[in-house]
Amino acid sequence: MLALLSSAPTYVTQPIAETLGVGEVISTQFEVSSGQFTGKLIGPACYGAGKVHWAENMVSRRQLDLSESYFYTDSYSDLPMLERVGHRVVVNPDPRLRRAAKQRGWPVENWLETRA
Repeated sequence: MLALLSSAPTYVTQPIAETLGVGEVISTQFEVSSGQFTGKLIGPACYGAGKVHWAENMVSRRQLDLSESYFYTDSYSDLPMLERVGHRVVVNPDPRLRRAAKQRGWPVENWLETRA
């Protein structure tokens, strides 16, 4: 199963997931009342430890196991999620994540295109 797990709001991530054919979207949700944003979050933001909260909620519903899951990221804010999954893929990381990956012995991948 493929899921998009993002701190961006659902109204941004849902169209991206649909375009990519990703069936599950887990992202920050804002409360809407009478068609207007109230400024309140629904649950914790899907950021840092909040991302782990929402991922654990999803795997519980779908009877999956995060220790068997893969997670790809470039951001240090995703460190809690990287530490929670069994297979972590650090891609084009920000400097803090690069240092954290090096300290933990995690491989770092570079997916940037090299042009001559």
